[in-house]
Amino acid sequence: MKTQASKLVASFLALIVALALVATPLLASPAPTQTKAATAVNIITSEGTINSANAETAGMLKNQMTPTSQSDGNGVTKTGMNFPAGNSDYVEITNTSWMNGSGFSWTGWLYWRGEEGSSQLHWQRVFDFGYESSTGAASCFYFTPLGMKNNEITGAAAIDGMGFCMYENASASTTTADDYVCKSPSEGTKAMAGGTWVHIACTVSGSTASLYVDGSLYASTNIGTSWSNLVSNKDASNFKLYLGRSNKASDSKMGYNGLMSDVNVYDGALSAGEIASMAQSGGGGVSIGPGGGNNTGINDNGTSTTTPTPGQGSAAETVTVEVEPEFNLSAIESSVGSEAETEVAASAPTTLTSGVFSALQNSGNSLSLDVVNSSNQLLYNWTFSGADITDASKEVNLEIVTNGTNDAISALVGSDYYPYILNFSNKGDLPGKATIQVYVGDMYADSQPLYLYIYNEETQELEPISTDLVVENGYVTFDTEKTGDMVLTISPLAGVSNAVTTTTSTVSESVTEVVESHDNGTAIMILWIVVAALVVLGVGAIVILQVVSKKPKE
Repeated sequence: MKTQASKLVASFLALIVALALVATPLLASPAPTQTKAATAVNIITSEGTINSANAETAGMLKNQMTPTSQSDGNGVTKTGMNFPAGNSDYVEITNTSWMNGSGFSWTGWLYWRGEEGSSQLHWQRVFDFGYESSTGAASCFYFTPLGMKNNEITGAAAIDGMGFCMYENASASTTTADDYVCKSPSEGTKAMAGGTWVHIACTVSGSTASLYVDGSLYASTNIGTSWSNLVSNKDASNFKLYLGRSNKASDSKMGYNGLMSDVNVYDGALSAGEIASMAQSGGGGVSIGPGGGNNTGINDNGTSTTTPTPGQGSAAETVTVEVEPEFNLSAIESSVGSEAETEVAASAPTTLTSGVFSALQNSGNSLSLDVVNSSNQLLYNWTFSGADITDASKEVNLEIVTNGTNDAISALVGSDYYPYILNFSNKGDLPGKATIQVYVGDMYADSQPLYLYIYNEETQELEPISTDLVVENGYVTFDTEKTGDMVLTISPLAGVSNAVTTTTSTVSESVTEVVESHDNGTAIMILWIVVAALVVLGVGAIVILQVVSKKPKE
């Protein structure tokens, strides 16, 4: 009997060791990485003022670099910092803590005056980041509205347009690398549009540099110049981050001639979707003139054209419905009882009563409710189907505050996720599934994937509602059976999962906690310590059993 017990203990130990051997490679597998948006460092605000925490104006005429309001022929008005041309007026970025070598982005709105007031048209510098040594060696990254017809270092032809340029020189006469991101002449190389507001974004990710114009990819190329090498010199005295002038001392006439607004630098490469969203939203201070939207007011027949107002360039869908100051609940209840589809609009949200939901449930019909602003533009929509109503006794307050606030959500979701908070006045379960459409066109670009979470006030955690949303014509549409304070993000939140974890014993619960709260290496080490302890206990038990079994009988 004791020998059998010893065998059972030994088998148990073998099983523990086998499980550990299986678990080790699983734990050793790299955890999926969470990609976040790069962190922005603001240099020039959307009001055309300098962000003194990150940069400072410099030069003899810096008093001319004041906020200036400028309209263009497209009806866009922005306020930007005024750069009057020449290297004597510029902005120097004093904050270099964002430069970590993993990648780079520069974004901003530009109003270029071209050659007006400047004796230098080619190679004006919007920004120029880098250094030049006393021997002439240099490493720089910069953007110019118009490059020369020939490469300035190699003499090669086929360059005659705006471009994002990178070069490294071992000395004044030796070129290590020289890359220029620009369309070729066969593709229609051109200067940046002058006399109009243009959104420019330059990114570096690994060996790829890209240039975006008005939110669309303009050109991209593999580069031999390393951003990380440039960053490694950021503490050198000759390292400069300039806006509006060249890093080369000899380039005395290459200062930018125009306005800059809403300028930011980033510690990584922004995605195409993020850049498109910036350009589409227009940034702070943009007003869209005639042609920027097609909303109309109340017509003579008492109806209004409720037109979604997506970002610039998006197609709008027109729906003609009668707009009331508030929803007429008795009329709605009567309509859903007899009409297959009821669509109504009001400028003030209301609370739907149980009578409406009972009528919906009994008829199986559908109800769509548009809430519009004072210009009769659609803000959000609720749609209920009678087939989805499961508890007609509930009432629903329709009010939604878009782009709202919630301190608890803000603490859980960093700005890297580009959060957009929705405050629902209705808290808790709905009478059944509802389809909700909200306008977010000023925040995200069309086709931008989004993720939706709801804040649980009891657990003080975020729970997923939908992980496959896409912006369409400036709107996001989702289904939900409960409402409260919600948040949209551009990527899945770290630590929030749909998976349900089950445990079978105290030991498995402990191991689960270890795996979830430590990195893989630490988890593996702790797992093997637990296994070793169990082995020691098992061996001790076997020894005791053997001693007991050999003890002479009295």
